[in-house]
Amino acid sequence: MSDARSGQIEHEKATGKVDIFIYILAWLIVIGFFGLMGLLCFHALPAGPNEAVFLLFGALSAGFGQVLTFFYGSSKGSQSKDIMLNKGVK
Repeated sequence: MSDARSGQIEHEKATGKVDIFIYILAWLIVIGFFGLMGLLCFHALPAGPNEAVFLLFGALSAGFGQVLTFFYGSSKGSQSKDIMLNKGVK
């Protein structure tokens, strides 16, 4: 298994079931990221220590990046490039 996406596909083929928790977790991260980003853009934080809010935003930002990489990652683009290159090579 070369990456998480192909591991998920192999698991779904073997069991015949979709692992719904991957999609639930992905949606929670995306909604949390945009929700907190909207909150930070349109509402001022109260005076005082706000490290916890920024720590949460950092964690959600990293998670959002991982969700994008999992579903639309560079390996998908690399596969497309390899297919295009192989068509040109005789």
